[in-house]
Amino acid sequence: MLAATTRAQSPLTDSITSVTNIVCGGSGTGSATVGVSGGIPPYTYSWQPGSDTSATDTGMYRNTYTVTVIDNAQDTVYAYVTITEPMPLSVTAKICE
Repeated sequence: MLAATTRAQSPLTDSITSVTNIVCGGSGTGSATVGVSGGIPPYTYSWQPGSDTSATDTGMYRNTYTVTVIDNAQDTVYAYVTITEPMPLSVTAKICE
């Protein structure tokens, strides 16, 4: 008789591992990457707002985003990231006579 061996599954966890904020105001140059561990691969990703379905979302504008990660056992975790942009530059001219 064969004995069944099971391996304990570690819980599904995620965290934002990389963030690139916008360099020039109003441009969609931000990006973020989520790292995932545990659970049962493969993982599916969904970024909102947006429609990216990979671990890295690009073309992001100033906003707060949610990434939903679901593993093969349908366990679900969420991570949040805020993409920022620099303050507008202000120039003051002074005319000297």
